[in-house]
Amino acid sequence: MTSPPAGTPPTPRSTPRSPRSTRARTHRRRHPEALVTLYDRIRTKQGGIGAARLYQRRCEGCRLELDITELNDVRTAAADTVVRCENCSRILVRTPDSGL
Repeated sequence: MTSPPAGTPPTPRSTPRSPRSTRARTHRRRHPEALVTLYDRIRTKQGGIGAARLYQRRCEGCRLELDITELNDVRTAAADTVVRCENCSRILVRTPDSGL
């Protein structure tokens, strides 16, 4: 395979994609458009982070522990319900380690 002449801009195929941009494209195809729009809006307001893991009853976005009322709301929410931190407004990602 030969290289393009010097000064020739790379073709789209020869420009490697960053793993981050590829991952973002995959997530956008996999998740509802409304959720992606919400995430992007929060990410813009929160300095680049739109979602945070809920770990041991604490939002890893703002590092604050959720109070008992918030925890009960998260605990009783359906698995497909988008729950958000009341302090920083980020989307909370629930895991087995969430402390629910």
